[in-house]
Amino acid sequence: MKLGKRILPIALAGALSLGMLAGCSFGPKTIEDDHKLTIFRWDFAGVDSARKQNSPIYKEIMANADSEYPIYVRTSGSNNWEDALNNSFLGGNLPDIFVCYAMDRPANFKKWIKDGAVLPISDYVSETEYPNIYNRLKKFDYLKDRIDYFGGKHYALPIETTLEHGMYLRLDWIENLNNKLPSILVKDGIIANETQMTETLRTQYEFKIPETLTEFYRLMRAFTKFDPDNNERNDTYGYTSSETNMWFNNWIFEAMSSNPDGVHDSTYWGWVDDGNGGLTSSWITEGSKKSVAFLNKLYKEGILDPDYIATDAKTKQTNFVQGKVGAMVGNIWYNTILDDFRSANNCTAEEAKTRFTLINPPKGENGAYGMKGNPGFWCSVCINGMLSETERTAALKLLDYIYSDEGNDLFTWGVEGKHYKVENGEKVSLMGQDSNGYNYTLESKDPAWALSSLSSWKYSYYSPYQSNADMIKEFMDRAAEYSRVDAVSYVQTPLYVDYDSSIANQALEQYVRMISNGSYYGSSDSANPDWNNLYTFNQSFDNAWNSFTNLYLNTWGGKRMIEEYSAEAKKYLK
Repeated sequence: MKLGKRILPIALAGALSLGMLAGCSFGPKTIEDDHKLTIFRWDFAGVDSARKQNSPIYKEIMANADSEYPIYVRTSGSNNWEDALNNSFLGGNLPDIFVCYAMDRPANFKKWIKDGAVLPISDYVSETEYPNIYNRLKKFDYLKDRIDYFGGKHYALPIETTLEHGMYLRLDWIENLNNKLPSILVKDGIIANETQMTETLRTQYEFKIPETLTEFYRLMRAFTKFDPDNNERNDTYGYTSSETNMWFNNWIFEAMSSNPDGVHDSTYWGWVDDGNGGLTSSWITEGSKKSVAFLNKLYKEGILDPDYIATDAKTKQTNFVQGKVGAMVGNIWYNTILDDFRSANNCTAEEAKTRFTLINPPKGENGAYGMKGNPGFWCSVCINGMLSETERTAALKLLDYIYSDEGNDLFTWGVEGKHYKVENGEKVSLMGQDSNGYNYTLESKDPAWALSSLSSWKYSYYSPYQSNADMIKEFMDRAAEYSRVDAVSYVQTPLYVDYDSSIANQALEQYVRMISNGSYYGSSDSANPDWNNLYTFNQSFDNAWNSFTNLYLNTWGGKRMIEEYSAEAKKYLK
């Protein structure tokens, strides 16, 4: 399963792991050559099956990688994979090749580099020696310049991706609300009785796909208050999120930016324009203050599912398809959610398509909108720094093929005669459909396809074989357009490495407390909200925010970190 998380965890276990790492030394030693390549990634057990079956894609990889080293895996669940990898490091038993967060865990990764646990890959590749790895590193050359502990080298191969998140919305709920719009307007006090309903009022007040935050709020309020599923029970929420790090709420912070183009001054968990030619931490900006106040409004008014902070991605999706919530942000797993919707609502796939859709995130007051993206990659592939020369060579050969044009074709189309045939110059699938009428893809037919994730996360999203391929491609292309990235990425100064994770975790805890505190509510329930009503600050909220920013800047050390970071980042601002 593809993970949605792209940021540091707040779990105490993660902090303890880093504490343990600080007192532990991997130690310089060479691992005995066992004549196989061991690869680690979460949910990777299928690759072992591919080896045992000698599946078509596995066979093709082994033939083209020019290696006699079979591929074995070490894996874990998607919820504890970082702990599993950290424990491997602590035990001096890292896999030969492994997927990790790398520079997204700077204190951790700096330690691994210092102890020789990861290979300086750039020392072993060139335009002629492993040219495909070389080309991958060249795409991300800025990393070795901006990350001081890299020492001008590359230790990680970025796994390419584009933004793969969108907002799901219940269209059938909008239709149901509009069918009883006169009674809603009576309940909201806009008209005295239903006989006063006119076409002018209908045009003015009918519900629609929201394009702005005010329209979003009004629709989510109606999803919560006016029985959108027509079951005559008060059992729905307008909007839900998921996960403790609040990542899926990042679009709200983007919408609160005062600048819709170029460098922006509001984002979630990042670095933004400080108004003076430098950067500052987004945790303490005015846009973030408005975002927290808006989330407090949604929470206080019962529009935001109160269990959002403890909800995982699967539960969030289940709540959406079962009609417990009307909108959510999630990965563009369209066919998965479509099939879940079909099953939960006892309808056909074609009927389900008309009842929900994916939309762009709504715009803020100044026209800004989008979702937090990454600069072309998420997670990285590393090679164990203690491998023997022969194992290191085998690892480099394997990855060089995976990053090649031939490897890209293999992971896109599969093997001719096994997965497709050519008719009239076109590749036609030989894989058929499942019992529900969905096309089989390489992901479902050959477990060795999972090795594609060492290169890119995009293969499943852009699979030419999948059902609704054109629709999903359109969703993905739209997501790429509204992806928002910090003005400068991966500047990692000494104070940033030492303090950013702990400071961010404390800031996040403060956000969560402010969102759920009813005494901070300064808005009013409104059928016709204006922009100010979305983030009205009462005095209690103001006091809490000022206290938080003081903690961030002075008690936690954020001021010194920001000053150092901004001075370095100015070198790369354009």
